[in-house]
Amino acid sequence: MKSLLPRTIAACSLLASVSLAQTPPPRVQMCPPTQSIPLQFTNWASSVSFPRFDPNTGILVGVQVTLSSDVEVSAQYESLDAAPALVTLVRSADLFVFRPGAPTPPALVTVSPSNSIQQQASAFDGVLDFRGTSGGMIPPTTFSDVSTVNLPPPASDLALFTGPAGNPGIITLPVTAQGASQAFGPGNIASQFTTRAGVNVQVCYLYYPDCNNNGIADYIEIQGNPNLDRYGPGTCAPDGILDVCQPEPDCDLDGLPDRCELVGNDCDGNQVPDNCQPDCDGDGVADACELINGTAVDRYGVTTCVPDGIPDNCQPAADCDNDGLPDRCELVGNDCDNNQLPDNCQADCDGDGIADACELINGTAVDRYGVATCTPDGIPDNCQPAADCDGDGLPDRCELVGNDCDNNQFRTTASRTATSTGSRTRAS
Repeated sequence: MKSLLPRTIAACSLLASVSLAQTPPPRVQMCPPTQSIPLQFTNWASSVSFPRFDPNTGILVGVQVTLSSDVEVSAQYESLDAAPALVTLVRSADLFVFRPGAPTPPALVTVSPSNSIQQQASAFDGVLDFRGTSGGMIPPTTFSDVSTVNLPPPASDLALFTGPAGNPGIITLPVTAQGASQAFGPGNIASQFTTRAGVNVQVCYLYYPDCNNNGIADYIEIQGNPNLDRYGPGTCAPDGILDVCQPEPDCDLDGLPDRCELVGNDCDGNQVPDNCQPDCDGDGVADACELINGTAVDRYGVTTCVPDGIPDNCQPAADCDNDGLPDRCELVGNDCDNNQLPDNCQADCDGDGIADACELINGTAVDRYGVATCTPDGIPDNCQPAADCDGDGLPDRCELVGNDCDNNQFRTTASRTATSTGSRTRAS
């Protein structure tokens, strides 16, 4: 495995050089659960294990190891002097936490809980029984001590407590406890101590976040370019973490999350800035805002006759009567000839409100000729009257073939009838 020591030392050096110019922020502290060894008779040797620091978390700059211990000691003494004596009982134990491997000095951290008591003893009463006037028994007494060491130095301890990125593993620290109680007096003293000791060991990692894992603490990058930190989770203010490490929707790619740009910029309350919403006519005002403020209308869609969220002026459609609805939306019951053109927009030569085509279809009008033709032209004949001497509904000009011997554009049969009628009139 590639050594982490050079990277750790380099990071610390970088932090130190930057601190000359700017005060770094407080270090982040991360403490795995405290490990305990219960009270037990000394002397004993055991161990405690902790997760190593994961470099993906940040740049490790310090390790705190705290050792606290409870020691319980009972004592017995007997003065063997021929004269009275003041006996001092020092009840104590030494507890050590070592670096991984064999428990060899120097220890990482040491505590030596201690408590002293003095007892007045008479001249030896002749019986070594830890009783009587020259002896005594002190019941179990518990006392504590705590000590914390801050690493480094040495710098190698940072690498010792650091594991591989993503899978740091554990570090196991040997722990030992030794009884260290003693009895003191002016002469000969017999003593006996019973000692139990237990410990709590805590390891805390002190680090600077390096969320993008580039070997440079986030705060250093931010000090070099404040725009790298413009918001935090739930806030729109810097939080000391690179924004790139906590991405959020940013529709306009200006470096601020959408949620930080909604004030006065979210007319429809959909949590999307107006400047990121569709603007079909390119006037700088979102379609939704124009529909809300009434500067645009939405009555139909590209293929529908219901609103679709797009202003109608951006999807124009044929509207023969200019009422704002496309022709295709006004055909139901209004297209008698199925030509996809509303009846109210079709020709109505007699102005009776019924389209010519409809009158021809429903039989209230006929179409047998045109202005210059003798075939239907789609216009009711009553709107383009022509001379019809025999009143049969066809103009005279349409009945001349083989029926106009003198080429006077007047039907022969009609001429004879007129002449005959005229002679009788004259005779009378």
